[in-house]
Amino acid sequence: MKKDLRAYAHWNFFIRCLEVSMIEQARYSALVFLGLILCIVSIVTVDFAEAGGEDPKPELYRIPGRPKVGLVLSGGGARGVAHVGVLKVLQELRIPVDFVAGTSMGSLVGGIYAAGMSPDEMEKRIGAINWSAIFRDNPERKDIPWRQKRDDFTSLFGLELGLRDGKLLVPLGTVAGYKFEFLMTDFVGLEAGRSQKDFDSLPIPYRAVAMDLQNGDMKVFDRGYLVKAMRASMSIPAAFAPVEIDGHFYVDGGMVRNLPIDVARKAGCEIVIAVNLGTPPLRIDQITSSVSVALQAVNLMTEQNVKASLGELTEKDILVLPKLGEFSSSDFTNVMRTLPIGIAAAREVENRLRELSVSEAEYSAWQRSRAARRSGEVKIDSIQVAHNLKRVSPDVIANEIKQKPSKLEARLSETSGEQTELQSLHRSLETVFGRGDFERVDYSLKEDPELKKVVVEGIEKSWGPNYLKFGLGYTGDFTSQQRFNVSMMHRMTWLNSLGAEWRNDVRLGYNNKFHTEFYQPFTPRAGLFAAPWLDARQDRIAYYYGNEVLGTNMVTTFRGGIDLGVQGRLGEVRVGFFQGRLRTAPQFGVLSAGNSITVPDYDLRQGGWIGSFALDQLDSTSFPREGLLLGGKFFITNEAFGADDKYNKYELIFQKPFSIDRHTLVLGLAYADSPDSKLPSYDLFQIGGFQRFSGYFIDQITSDSYSLGRLVYNYRFTELPAVLGGGVYLGGSLEAGKVGSRFDPTTAAGTLYCGSIFFGADTIMGPLYFAYGRAGDGSGTFYIMLGTRP
Repeated sequence: MKKDLRAYAHWNFFIRCLEVSMIEQARYSALVFLGLILCIVSIVTVDFAEAGGEDPKPELYRIPGRPKVGLVLSGGGARGVAHVGVLKVLQELRIPVDFVAGTSMGSLVGGIYAAGMSPDEMEKRIGAINWSAIFRDNPERKDIPWRQKRDDFTSLFGLELGLRDGKLLVPLGTVAGYKFEFLMTDFVGLEAGRSQKDFDSLPIPYRAVAMDLQNGDMKVFDRGYLVKAMRASMSIPAAFAPVEIDGHFYVDGGMVRNLPIDVARKAGCEIVIAVNLGTPPLRIDQITSSVSVALQAVNLMTEQNVKASLGELTEKDILVLPKLGEFSSSDFTNVMRTLPIGIAAAREVENRLRELSVSEAEYSAWQRSRAARRSGEVKIDSIQVAHNLKRVSPDVIANEIKQKPSKLEARLSETSGEQTELQSLHRSLETVFGRGDFERVDYSLKEDPELKKVVVEGIEKSWGPNYLKFGLGYTGDFTSQQRFNVSMMHRMTWLNSLGAEWRNDVRLGYNNKFHTEFYQPFTPRAGLFAAPWLDARQDRIAYYYGNEVLGTNMVTTFRGGIDLGVQGRLGEVRVGFFQGRLRTAPQFGVLSAGNSITVPDYDLRQGGWIGSFALDQLDSTSFPREGLLLGGKFFITNEAFGADDKYNKYELIFQKPFSIDRHTLVLGLAYADSPDSKLPSYDLFQIGGFQRFSGYFIDQITSDSYSLGRLVYNYRFTELPAVLGGGVYLGGSLEAGKVGSRFDPTTAAGTLYCGSIFFGADTIMGPLYFAYGRAGDGSGTFYIMLGTRP
């Protein structure tokens, strides 16, 4: 409306000029020409504003006669939260800021402040960040599709390699940082963070500084996508992947201008409030990884350019120096400790800062003008996937993003009822990333007068679409035979437009296995699928009489079938028909001679039904703290389906953790039975070992059925370095249960009571346990486990 009135006024001015020109044409010809120019400019301005869908922002309130004040925030990694403390003092002293410039963490804090968030809200929201999750690309485990998170139950390592033309390809090895961009979008809002804009239109005009990776030049971002500019400014080499903007790659700006005083001066700031966090070099004992080497190089380069920037300060400017000592720039776990240090530093120059204070009325007017310039909430009208993908079908990804949580998923999710539209979008995009197809996932907001559209762009893995994983598992109890296995997984993805996959799993060692499966979804939306498969394995059953091993039975099976099922984020249900063959090779020694225990040879056909289900919302399979797991499987072989044998069996498991701070108590239940049938010697349930009737040897008890309940307590007392894994734990377990129709009649009858104590660690090679178990009948043993779970 204001644009239309302005255009009308210019038209009116033009007509009045024409009227006058008819009387005194020569005298007023210049005014006629001026009126015509103003009219044309008005129309063009209105048309371009409407075409861009961008409403003009009101001017930021400036106190008449007051100098323009710029706030300059330096980089400093985790030390940068001290900036929030300085902002709190500026707010308390009623100091309006007319311009903000920042580098690295200073660009993050400065950008959030410039976008309109108050220091108090920043303190609250930064304090709630789970930094360890932010610095890991993997989404929350509950949001990963089942086909990917089922690997967590195997001994496979997390590292995924590519396979192309017979060559192994290695990932880039840096954090993509997409979750950091999601976090910043949550802070500044969808419109402010994800739409193209002039940074002078923000509630406070803003600049972010980065370094061009191609030529080392300083780049000052004054327009574009706010979140991208902030992220580029803090892309520490070796810690974060570079950010690509308009064909250029950008990294942390601290290497060229960590305290961009000259940027504020160029913007017309007459007085600069500069907050320099300092970046002390790491001690030699702190340089322990590629990331710390990169940080040290950045720190040394940073200090050199900071010295030059400090020389640009004048007597009018105010320098704030938080005394952060040796607080590490990578210590994000304790970032909130720096906030009071920032407050204290601002208090030290409070007298100087008070010279810039204004009255309550003037400060309120400044705050109102700032709020009026803030972007409002955006209602997303549509979500589209960019058609720039080479292998991945954009239709499948679009359906993944748009698929709403099921009622069961909504009930299981503690935050589902509180999620905003933007948070729901981010969760969906994390699930898309969790599919394993992309290096990173990005999106932008495209606006026109009638539609606000989110366009998602996925950058496919350069080392795909064929992948390899390796792993190993070891379990030992110092008495029975040690169990060592090596594993490999091969996966070929996107064999058709619906996302078909061919997967091969190999395990060699104590037990051998080869399994191949072709997974074919029926629709672009996650759900129904068919999966023909072949399976060959050789399992070893040890038969005990007391604490002595009578012998072992090598059971070899060859099976093939086809499953139908449904899968998604919650888990999977599948049922299938199979046919196969089984052979046994008992290996018994002289110990069995006087015990009348024999195990016959078998060579027979099997056929029937097989199935499984999993409802998996655990945050971790090794040391869970939240979520739950409910799973089961069944097996039926019968003469009616061409088999030579007849029996059935099933197993059920349940796991639910409860956590307070560093303490976790996990309730576990397991039940297995063979209703209306007796299990043959080649397919008995095997139980015993750490947290599976602790105190007994591994798989010492073989039977037709069992029930087990356990309570496992663990305390996370420290953390491994990030390059080595996660938490380190002390804990123990209490277990009780019954075993029916045991092969060995000498083990204790009735209810079995057991317990254990353990030291555990969540390593990059899988969970590691050193444990001791004790049973109620006096049995006891030590255990070592790596890469395998109880």
